[in-house]
Amino acid sequence: MTESPLRDRADRRLVDVRLGTVLEMAPVVDLSDRLGAALVAATARLPVELAAPAGELLRVYAGASRPEDFVRLFPVPVWSFLHWARAGACEGEDGAAWDALEQAHALSLLIHLLDDHLLDGQLSVDMLGLQLRTVAWQSMDHFARRAAEAWGVPESLVAGHLDRYVRAVTPTGPVQGLDHYLEVFTAQAAIWLLVPHLLEEAGRAAPGISDRVRDFVVAWRLIDDVEDAVEDAASGTRGALWWALDARGREAWDAYGRESRAGGRAEERAWRSLVGAVDASGAAARLVDDADALLQRASATANAAGHHGWTTEVQCVRMGLGREPVFPLPD
Repeated sequence: MTESPLRDRADRRLVDVRLGTVLEMAPVVDLSDRLGAALVAATARLPVELAAPAGELLRVYAGASRPEDFVRLFPVPVWSFLHWARAGACEGEDGAAWDALEQAHALSLLIHLLDDHLLDGQLSVDMLGLQLRTVAWQSMDHFARRAAEAWGVPESLVAGHLDRYVRAVTPTGPVQGLDHYLEVFTAQAAIWLLVPHLLEEAGRAAPGISDRVRDFVVAWRLIDDVEDAVEDAASGTRGALWWALDARGREAWDAYGRESRAGGRAEERAWRSLVGAVDASGAAARLVDDADALLQRASATANAAGHHGWTTEVQCVRMGLGREPVFPLPD
C-alpha cells in the first residue's frame, strides 16, 4: 500500500459540507499521542515479521508521517471525551485503570475501521490484516476488562458491548430505510461506546456521557455520508443520503453509478441529473439539519455535566457546517 484508501478522489461534490476544525488544547494533543502509542504497542505484539509492516499500514492509511497519527482519522470529540472526563475526576490511585481505558478506546477505533474496510475491500484480507485485527481485538478486550475489574464493573458490560458490535457488523438482511440504516450504525458504534459506558457505570464520569458520544458519532456518520456522496454514488454504495432521497433522486443516484463505473459518454448527463435531483429533494440539507440537532444536544448535555472543553470542541465542529456556535447552550 503506497497511499491511503481514504484519500478523497472525488473531483466533484454534491454538497459542500464538512466537519469544522477543532482547536485542541495541549492536554488533548497529549492524549492523542498516548492513543497513537497504544496502537503502535499493539503492532509490537504481532509476530516479528508483521510488526513493522503493520506500523507502516497505520502510517500509510492515515496519510501521515508516523503510525501514531492514525488516531487523527477520527474527529476529535470521538476520543477527546477521555481527557475531559479524566480531568474532572478525582483520579487518586486510578491511573492504571484510566490508562487501560485509553488503550482500549484507541484499539476500538482501529478495529471499527479495519472491519469496515476489510469487508468493503479497501483493505486486502491477508495475513497482515487478519493478524492485526486479531491482536487489536484481544488487546482491547483485555484492557477494557482490566479497567472494569479495577473499578468493580461487571465484565458482562464489556462482553455485552462487544457482542452487540459483532452482531451489528454481521449482515442479517437488507436495510429497510433511513431509520433502520442509522439504527444499524448506532449498533456498530457500540464498540466506541464501551468506554463511555464503563466510565458511567464506574462513577468516573457523569451519567449521560455515552449518550452524548453516541449523538456525536451518529451526527458524524450523517455528515460523512453527505460529504462522501459522490464517491458513494459512483461505487454504488447506499449511504444515508441515498435513503433520504425521493424516488427520482434514488434513480438518478443509481444511474450515475452505473455510468460512472462504465465510463461511458453518458456519465456527464447522469451527473447533471443527479445534481438536479439531489437539489430538488432537499435531502442533503435535511440530513445536515438532523446532524446539527444531534450535535447541539450532545454539546448541551456535556455543558450541563461540566465538560465545557468537550462542549467547545463540538461547537467547533458545528461551525464547519456553517452553523453559529451556541453560547449559552440550549436546554
